[in-house]
Amino acid sequence: ILIPSPNVTDDQQTKNAKALADIGGACMIREPELKNGRICTEVASLLGDEERRQKMEKAISGFAPLDSNKLIFDELIRLSNKK
Repeated sequence: ILIPSPNVTDDQQTKNAKALADIGGACMIREPELKNGRICTEVASLLGDEERRQKMEKAISGFAPLDSNKLIFDELIRLSNKK
């Protein structure tokens, strides 16, 4: 469940959260929607729906490489060796 802050430059958190929500890998709740226990309702919905959680897990697994930390590290090393 992602709750992006609209107060970030160019509303980047909302854009990133929407990208994940659009592929089915996350739920996005905008701050104004947090009234009347919305977050509790969403948490309960996710906890009670294993199939939905599995679909979300599958959807988000292809969003980024599993070894992204290694890829970033390797790129930093490559850049530092250019100096």
